[in-house]
Amino acid sequence: MLRMIATINDDASITARHSSNKNDQLYLLGKSIVEDAIIDGWLSFIWISIELPLQALLSSSSSSSSSKRTSSPVIEKQEIENKLEFALKTIERHLLKNNNTKSHNNDHENDLYMVGIDGYTLADYSLAISLYYMVTNDIAISSIMTSEKNPRLYLWYQTIRPTIIDYI
Repeated sequence: MLRMIATINDDASITARHSSNKNDQLYLLGKSIVEDAIIDGWLSFIWISIELPLQALLSSSSSSSSSKRTSSPVIEKQEIENKLEFALKTIERHLLKNNNTKSHNNDHENDLYMVGIDGYTLADYSLAISLYYMVTNDIAISSIMTSEKNPRLYLWYQTIRPTIIDYI
């Protein structure tokens, strides 16, 4: 099952990268080779640390509701939620650090982006869609998507959400 999901992600990643390369004015892959590499790193992190655990939570909840058990080992729901919480805390720290390293003379000082200072990238949109999916499907871990627990991530999500809502 994970192999199939990974194949789907590879195809989606290739499609997203190809689409991003077609429209260079959006800079979805960054403005430099360095930003492109950082974006790739965040895309991998989002896939491994957020999207796969979300899929595991969804499939474990659907398999527990069915009477049929599979022979594969069952991963505890709490363990998956802990991994998701850790991943979101990592992003929270990154957004805090990324915002604190911006120049105080910069017009974008209060803007939060995963990579760069000039706008959203493919990493931002990938994360936003994952979080939107998590929140709208009322996955238990969505309780940490609050302004008290992760203020930067919450602010970032509230800012980017309107830009993706029409496309989901």
